[in-house]
Amino acid sequence: MTKTKATTLIAAALLIAAGTANGQSVEAQRAKAEPVSTIPARPLPMRPLPRNLSSPGQSIRAQPAKWEALRAKAKQGDAEAQSELGNAYKIGGGVEQDLAQAVQWWRKAAEQGLAEAQSELGYAYYFGEGVEQDYGQAVYWWKQAADQGYAEAQNQLGLAYYLGVGVIQNYGVSAEWHRKAADQGYAPAQHELGYAYRDGEGVEQDLAQAVQWWRKAAEQGLAETQRVLGYAYNLGRGVEQDLTEAYAWFVLAKAGGQKVDPELGTLSGQMTPAQKAAAQELAIEIQGRIEARKEQQE
Repeated sequence: MTKTKATTLIAAALLIAAGTANGQSVEAQRAKAEPVSTIPARPLPMRPLPRNLSSPGQSIRAQPAKWEALRAKAKQGDAEAQSELGNAYKIGGGVEQDLAQAVQWWRKAAEQGLAEAQSELGYAYYFGEGVEQDYGQAVYWWKQAADQGYAEAQNQLGLAYYLGVGVIQNYGVSAEWHRKAADQGYAPAQHELGYAYRDGEGVEQDLAQAVQWWRKAAEQGLAETQRVLGYAYNLGRGVEQDLTEAYAWFVLAKAGGQKVDPELGTLSGQMTPAQKAAAQELAIEIQGRIEARKEQQE
């Protein structure tokens, strides 16, 4: 991504950070801010995240030959086609939304061992979508996918063990599953593993390790983690205090929809113009790296 595009993405956040949005001054932002003394508590639960399900969508539905070919493959037992049909029925991609049909097709694929379909079947049982809610079955199907190395299911299994949903609560097992997904680069799991190290839940407490994992997630664009990393740099927890880094991460978190106006307002009053300019450049640089990484993965 070019520097110009990255600048555009975070421009609104920088305006608010500067206290110019809606005519509100930095002083007014600071007046609303409470003293910050710690990194926010671990959210319970974090997600499950909305899934970016692949589906045939309207484009292939508008091409009857391709649509029928997909359905034919699914009926002939092709697991990937079955999973794709399940996604289509889940989100209404080219067909009328039908959660029961989604579950039916995911189950066919899951029973053939397709990890993606097993994971989606786990979500269906977890939320009771198209099937009666059953946390035990949710965990069962996530475990099938997780044992195949499917990172999203590993993360969900980690959350299940952390919360004691469908299984006996076990922080150690939770951290193990989060680590498996985090080692594959799965950002939500990196976020959760950071909290495990911050709080010493299932692992020995280590604030430096917490920050390392949060940084990995934040550099993939996970706004919630960018906010947490901003706190770490602002407070010097697990990393040397750096207001420029803190400001940059808060700006990125703001651009990602996180509510950090008071934090930005407070920081702004503590920083020199040169520090704020450096923070802006850093935020643009980081955002550019994030977008370039996403483009490479597409």
